[in-house]
Amino acid sequence: MRACIDIGSNSVRLLVGEVNEREVIPVFKKLTTTRLGSGVAKDGLLEEEAVNSTIDAVKEYMDIAKNYGAKKVIAFATSAVREAKNRDEFLKRVKEALGIDVLVIAGEEEAVLSYKGARYGLGLKGKTAVIDIGGGSTEITYGEQIPVESRSFKMGAVRWTQRFLINDPPLKTEMDELSHIEKEMLKEFAQKIQAFSRGDLRAVAVGGTATTACAIKLGLAVYDWKKVHGQPLSKEDVENSLKLLCSVPLSERQKIPGLMPERADIIIAGILILKNIMEMINIDKVIVSEADLMDAVLMES
Repeated sequence: MRACIDIGSNSVRLLVGEVNEREVIPVFKKLTTTRLGSGVAKDGLLEEEAVNSTIDAVKEYMDIAKNYGAKKVIAFATSAVREAKNRDEFLKRVKEALGIDVLVIAGEEEAVLSYKGARYGLGLKGKTAVIDIGGGSTEITYGEQIPVESRSFKMGAVRWTQRFLINDPPLKTEMDELSHIEKEMLKEFAQKIQAFSRGDLRAVAVGGTATTACAIKLGLAVYDWKKVHGQPLSKEDVENSLKLLCSVPLSERQKIPGLMPERADIIIAGILILKNIMEMINIDKVIVSEADLMDAVLMES
């Protein structure tokens, strides 16, 4: 039994699983929203309250993993920690509190791991692009049996919400400005993907934005990862979700089936990123994968 803990910009996640040569068989999953990246998006610093919540979540997850018999627990951090001015202080505090070293993953490495995890989890072959939309960054990798190229973009659901989507619900002018910025950021890399795929490409989306968009589409009152994993999400599905979410204020978004109330304030920014990526690389649908970088970390540990 193996376990890993993902310390992200929006949430801390736990995956406990059995690992064989071909796949990770999940035994237990959990997610806690801590918004560690909130302060980084504002002033480059991890805020005290978020740090404390994150350490508490990691401690809880360490205990859960041990109760499941995990002999090794790997903890890693992504965008928020790698960008934070006080990252060393955070890593030291985790070490002192829990006795573990947290591995800080570079953006391109995160992208490759997401690619590998999605391909493991879905058993994919052929030309593939994997899109991982997080709280602080978005990673895209394309390739076949092995990745050809990866890119990490400083665009994420928490980061963009704080910087651009001030009104509730967002104004059309805010959404249009953000779309323009995203498309300019994506333009060069999207052209490389199109040249590589030549119209033959499977696209996979991982992370909370994609799984939430799928849960909204399915109207899941209670989230069930088994129902989400492998589900297609069309461009029309994404546009319909975005239209619905932008039509109501936060208090109403929190009541939408499939949308965790803790994610309701940042989901619009996340789905807008997904919509623009799909447009820029000219794809009509993505396959949603619950398997992501955590699965790859367990496979390769």
